[in-house]
Amino acid sequence: MGNYQGWNEREYEYVAGNVAPAFDFEKEAARRERIQKEQEEAEKRREELIRKRAIKKLAVSKRKSRINLVAMLMATVFVMASCVYYINLRSEYNSRLNKVNELENKVITLNENNNAYEKRIETSINLSEIKDRAINELKMVYPTEGQIQYYHIDNTDYMEQYKDIPNGRENSVFGMIFVK
Repeated sequence: MGNYQGWNEREYEYVAGNVAPAFDFEKEAARRERIQKEQEEAEKRREELIRKRAIKKLAVSKRKSRINLVAMLMATVFVMASCVYYINLRSEYNSRLNKVNELENKVITLNENNNAYEKRIETSINLSEIKDRAINELKMVYPTEGQIQYYHIDNTDYMEQYKDIPNGRENSVFGMIFVK
């Protein structure tokens, strides 16, 4: 081999010629120790960076979990309020339905009572007695053929009005002022 000339930037000095310098074990041990320390420091910095990132992620996660908790609580409150409102509406509907049923039953009972009273009244009236009293006491007679007037009813369901219906205010002084 020829002459080796090189420069080791870290530990070794310039070597000239073909003679290899004596190996310094203490320098090599110090160099390795320093490299190991640098590696340990780099590892510590890396671990510290990882720990800081983990803490940051944990803080973000806590914030998100708080937001999620608040959102869940709000959703739960909304659902519970909706349920209470629905139950209240349903209860009110049922009470009104019961009230309507009670009123319908009352109307049915009143109609039945009215029909019963009407039947009682109809059965209590003696038409022959009324006829005898009208003819004998009140001197009423049946109408003759000349007293009966017949009129024809059209099958229309409306009425035509040719004049205004008087309201009674036209006869007073205030009625004359305000009507015209």
